Amino acid sequence: MTAEQVLRKAAEKLRAAQIENASFDASCLVESITGLSRAKIMLCDDDISDGQAELIERAVLRRISGEPLQYILGEWDFFGRTFEVGEGVLVPRPETELIVELALEKLGNARYPVVFDLCAGSGCIGLTIAAERPDAHVVLFEKYDKAFHYLKRNIEKLGLTNVQAVQYDITMGYDKKLHETPDLIVSNPPYLRTDELEGVPAEVMHEPVTALDGGADGTDFYRIIASRWLPYVNGHGGIIFECDPSQTLKIADMLMPYAMRVKIVTDIFGLQRAVYADTF
Repeated sequence: MTAEQVLRKAAEKLRAAQIENASFDASCLVESITGLSRAKIMLCDDDISDGQAELIERAVLRRISGEPLQYILGEWDFFGRTFEVGEGVLVPRPETELIVELALEKLGNARYPVVFDLCAGSGCIGLTIAAERPDAHVVLFEKYDKAFHYLKRNIEKLGLTNVQAVQYDITMGYDKKLHETPDLIVSNPPYLRTDELEGVPAEVMHEPVTALDGGADGTDFYRIIASRWLPYVNGHGGIIFECDPSQTLKIADMLMPYAMRVKIVTDIFGLQRAVYADTF
């Protein structure tokens, strides 16, 4: 079969399985496995190899099982760069780019700023900041082995030298052995309520529960970071959180004792997605 025929068959199977964005997912899978662009897939009359057809069939079955498209591809784009992802690490999402934009705005013309990325996962936030600001020193903290593996892989992939990856449980609070304090903290911590986990889509449940479960009210990690990390931010520094739109007011109130200004910011979908605080 030609690549176009395989693409149509893959899309039909995904639609029959009620996979959202079936055509897009099928196109991504076929492009990734064949190495052909969408335009070449539509124009090429040559048959693809049996091996490629079999790989596409397996990838479609994985997608039907609920496995995230990003895991099957092994990578995903974020802020114009490609990050390796897979089982055990949270998939980068477009709304999270807002955190990078706010961080770059906050850093402004600051010289040689130090940035901490807490609950770093794949590193998409902190590594993007490091790539956009080569003068910054970005320290990324991640507890779990699988996520830390992808964090290190992405540092290598992006060729960054102004970063430090630290495998550390951030619930232990700031460690004075770090010998430096941040000008800015960024974090996309787990923020689903524990009782929400049962109702999330199947593909989300393929992602690590440790990156999703924010405790009974979804704010466990925000409280820990506010009380055990924020007091160590340098004067006139700041913190930027990604959060669920239903939590923004609660998190803003949580930051008030540590900040001279707190702001809630909406994302590309018009939802309150970030809480941004300037410290004293």
